[in-house]
Amino acid sequence: MKNYQNQLERFRNIAKRLVDDHCAALHNDEAYKAHLDALMNQLEEHAQQFVAGARTNTDNMKTDIRNLCSKYTELFIRRNQTAY
Repeated sequence: MKNYQNQLERFRNIAKRLVDDHCAALHNDEAYKAHLDALMNQLEEHAQQFVAGARTNTDNMKTDIRNLCSKYTELFIRRNQTAY
């Protein structure tokens, strides 16, 4: 269980860093859309890697990782919606 929690925490850190990086690079509406698409693609890539590397609770890991992807995509949108 500790390994599982550590994996989720590592993914949370990656997702948060990706959101921070993309937010910092925004300047206009086109950039917003490009960064949102890039963020979603990067989150998907990292999610696939984490699920593939999961040793236990693969179905639970998939669900939790997908939920984290949604959470951090929504965070990106909330952080930047006031600018657009």
